[in-house]
Amino acid sequence: MRAFLILGYTLGDIAMLASGSSRAILAVVLLTSLATSGAFSSPQYRITDIGTLGGPTSHAWAINAAGEVIGYSDTGVETHAFIWSPEDGLTDLLTLGGDLSHAYGINDLGEVVGYSRDVSGLDTAFRWTDTAGMVPLPTLDAASGAYAINSPGQVVGNSRNSDGKIRAVLWDGTVTDLGTLGGDESWAKGINASARVVGFSDTASGYLGAFEWTSATGIQLLPTMAAGDSEAWDIADSGHVVGFGNTGTAAHAMMWDLTKAPTDLGSLGVSSWAYGVNESLQVVGASFVAGAAENHAFVWDEMDGMRDLNDLIAPGSGWVLERSTDINDAGMIVGYGWLDGETRAYLATPTPELSSGALLLVGMLPIGIAWWRRRRA
Repeated sequence: MRAFLILGYTLGDIAMLASGSSRAILAVVLLTSLATSGAFSSPQYRITDIGTLGGPTSHAWAINAAGEVIGYSDTGVETHAFIWSPEDGLTDLLTLGGDLSHAYGINDLGEVVGYSRDVSGLDTAFRWTDTAGMVPLPTLDAASGAYAINSPGQVVGNSRNSDGKIRAVLWDGTVTDLGTLGGDESWAKGINASARVVGFSDTASGYLGAFEWTSATGIQLLPTMAAGDSEAWDIADSGHVVGFGNTGTAAHAMMWDLTKAPTDLGSLGVSSWAYGVNESLQVVGASFVAGAAENHAFVWDEMDGMRDLNDLIAPGSGWVLERSTDINDAGMIVGYGWLDGETRAYLATPTPELSSGALLLVGMLPIGIAWWRRRRA
């Protein structure tokens, strides 16, 4: 008799499992097989409201491997940086003595970077740890801000120099000016574990140009598809870079591969902007949507292309997800959007669901088992 296979099991195997106390085992076997066979559909997302520090609004900017989220929120009086975890909720990171702090980067050790106003009113880059609290970073001369930190603890951002110009900088024991692409100013936004830095800079032609910097090559312009402004915002440990640039008709989210060739990631309407990438090369950002009052958050991957994150959450949730700012390797996305008329930070967690084909397969199992038993009789 020909053996009919269902996800690697014959109907005879399944029929023997489907009796008595083995039914629970059967369920586990089938669900595990379905999960590993690709029978699950593309992930949908469960939205978590990160909440606030007491005021009406909050923004989320980065997430690490442990699912810790950082950003900033109104306290009702001031704006403060926060760290959030599922276990502890929101923790106020306070300030350097002033009335404002913003957090923009976190690494897998839970070290947070951003900027805070100090007692003199100067915006100053900081590093925060749960043991030392918020500690200022040295500056080139005046105001500064930190935007990303890698696992070794190297930090990037920008600082004003003695001429009052904003420069991309790297903090690695000391503060290093990363230079420009020929213009006056530059900004660093991302750094990977190999200390490859990305950002954007004024150019001699007057445009903003996306760049990558390494200690060996210095600052290098990333190519785009047409003349115009471009910005790089994040870099994966693999070396892939994301940001946005001119396509000739509009600004589009882009990914630069290991040869630094740009790929247009498309849009949900006209323009789009990429802000984060993980090691699976899933990209997140925002896109203009024709007819919408706000931009819409997106998630992009090579299989499905660019998808509106608002189409991947439960209908009637009350959310309009405006921007996705970061994604970790588990596919968890953070950003901010509108909820009840206020800007709120969110966490979007993938929740795989059985595809219709998989559900049909499970539903047909009793028929298949009965057929097998009749053949054996």
